Amino acid sequence: MNAPFSAMTAPLPAPAAPQRPDALLAQVVADAKTFYDKNWLLGTAGNLSVRQPGAANGACWITASGLDKGRLEVDDFLLVDAEAKPVLAIEARKPSAETLLHGLVYRRFPYVGAVYH
Repeated sequence: MNAPFSAMTAPLPAPAAPQRPDALLAQVVADAKTFYDKNWLLGTAGNLSVRQPGAANGACWITASGLDKGRLEVDDFLLVDAEAKPVLAIEARKPSAETLLHGLVYRRFPYVGAVYH
């Protein structure tokens, strides 16, 4: 008699959490500071995002809503899917109201790596 297939009934391991692209986000933070210093990006106006590396579906890291763009830090970005739903939730933070627009740009133009406005 054959042994039971325990490997087939064992739970699958949880998928690995997406890697945060810290170097890319650090560049966006530096750009935001430059734009702020030149009065191109004021206070909480505007949003910045970068495509999640390797994501073809529009997933991106976007600035959380209501943050002063002159004081951004890498931890101020949220990973969202193409429908603007947080992939990695950060308590008390929500994505920008314009997140769907960013996702649309990433889906429509696969060569775009970042959106600043």
